[in-house]
Amino acid sequence: SPTHTPTLRADQPQESTSLTPQGQVPARLIIQRFEQARDECSQDPRRLGVWLPILQSYAPALLATAESAERLAKQLVAEWLEQYMFGSAQDARARAKHVAEYFADFDEHRSHDMGIARDSALAQGVAIGDPEDDNELQDAVLSVHHTVMHTFNRTQVVKIIKNHLGQGFIKHDRRSRSEQAPQPQQPSPPTPS
Repeated sequence: SPTHTPTLRADQPQESTSLTPQGQVPARLIIQRFEQARDECSQDPRRLGVWLPILQSYAPALLATAESAERLAKQLVAEWLEQYMFGSAQDARARAKHVAEYFADFDEHRSHDMGIARDSALAQGVAIGDPEDDNELQDAVLSVHHTVMHTFNRTQVVKIIKNHLGQGFIKHDRRSRSEQAPQPQQPSPPTPS
């Protein structure tokens, strides 16, 4: 099978998204826009005329929802890393918090669709094995990855959860495909020769 450099997706901690008139967007982006509006209007009240129609299009609790979602995502990722990946380490809590903050850094990663290269994750202290060391595992992982990606790209499915007992959950986007905001395709990381 061809060699493939696995990546971690930045969407785990940034899973915190909020529904806006433009569809789902990262919580951090919503927070940044509110901060930008506040700062610009504080410096020049005439800017309120530009921001008012934008802010009126948002749900009343959107900012609070985005802030809460961002905190929860960081908290859950840190707890899971501390418990499962770093559980036996003396500094498990500090390592988990550092990695959770790194994955949630919107300014660093910019998009849910961008992957995080293995070397970058390793540099942050994430414990990652090499699927290339086990061809059977690599084939299985790639098969699941391709199946899920085709499902996401060709259906209204937005989330799939399945456990080792064969139980699963599939979440669909309620909007029709024509109403969904187009998702830019990000280039895959280069594969080593």
